[in-house]
Amino acid sequence: MDSAETSFTESLELVRKHGGRRDLALTLSDLGRLELVRGKVELARSRFEESLDLCRQTNFTRGIAMGLDNLGALSMREGEAAWAVTLWACASGLREGKLLPLPTRERQRNEQEIREARAALGSEAFEQAWEAGVGMDPMEALTPLRSV
Repeated sequence: MDSAETSFTESLELVRKHGGRRDLALTLSDLGRLELVRGKVELARSRFEESLDLCRQTNFTRGIAMGLDNLGALSMREGEAAWAVTLWACASGLREGKLLPLPTRERQRNEQEIREARAALGSEAFEQAWEAGVGMDPMEALTPLRSV
């Protein structure tokens, strides 16, 4: 285990004991992103889903949008570029509706992931997937998670 994973794991233990649900959701999200980068897809999915569940319970809009972005990245990793784009569009629409801009680092990562998806899908398929997600209710986008 390297220092980043050790730090996140220690933070997760502390937040589970002493933190609030939003803090726990953010920590799980960060740990899931690290695990996704390392190729631990199922562990990342588990972290993302737990994080999103906490965000839904607390009506944490920024966290829900972040969770949609995370699931988009996971979907892209699994070769589901169209669904990834739909999730990212849903997250974007949610942020725009609530005036919640992405922090610079997250925005840059998000834009890079979206460029990769556009290249994988082609412009027409990308636009169709984006349009499907723009007006989608976030709970509708997350319905597959609830049925698992």
